[in-house]
Amino acid sequence: MWIGFFLLAGLGAFIIWDSRRLRNEKVVPLSRSRMKDGFMPQGLIPWHAYLAMGGINLVLAFLEWEKPGVPPFTGPWAWLHQGLFKAFGSRGLFGFWLVIGLLAVVYAVALKKKTK
Repeated sequence: MWIGFFLLAGLGAFIIWDSRRLRNEKVVPLSRSRMKDGFMPQGLIPWHAYLAMGGINLVLAFLEWEKPGVPPFTGPWAWLHQGLFKAFGSRGLFGFWLVIGLLAVVYAVALKKKTK
């Protein structure tokens, strides 16, 4: 239930942010030759990617807080989960996702400020 609430709140925040951004930008008409070419992707904007990954990691941290993983861990990353569980207890994986998520968000903000 909480995840759905946060997703809807995020969608609402995006709609408000994007509508304000679109109202403040000048409309530049496209030439006929450019219209014939169709959509041209602009490439990857690094701070967008880091912000998205940070958000995903923070959601994973929230999920780990709600229902912590317990051994036996399986899968290709079981060694990491097992090591974090042994070192920090049942909240070790939560701390890992939280730190990685916060680092990614802080780096995204730093990249955004650098590009301005």
